[in-house]
Amino acid sequence: MATRISGTELRNEMADVLRKVTQADEVIEITRYGKTEAYVISSSRYERLTRNLFTND
Repeated sequence: MATRISGTELRNEMADVLRKVTQADEVIEITRYGKTEAYVISSSRYERLTRNLFTND
């Protein structure tokens, strides 16, 4: 489950958000006016999720 924060919180807490996604491998859900706009994930999680999507096997 992703942690939800607003865009304003993201601006104010960017260092903490980066620590959570890189060290704790958390997923952060970014919202605007209560609606999900984006997710922040670590590069290693992204690579795991997309590993097979971009291969021509």
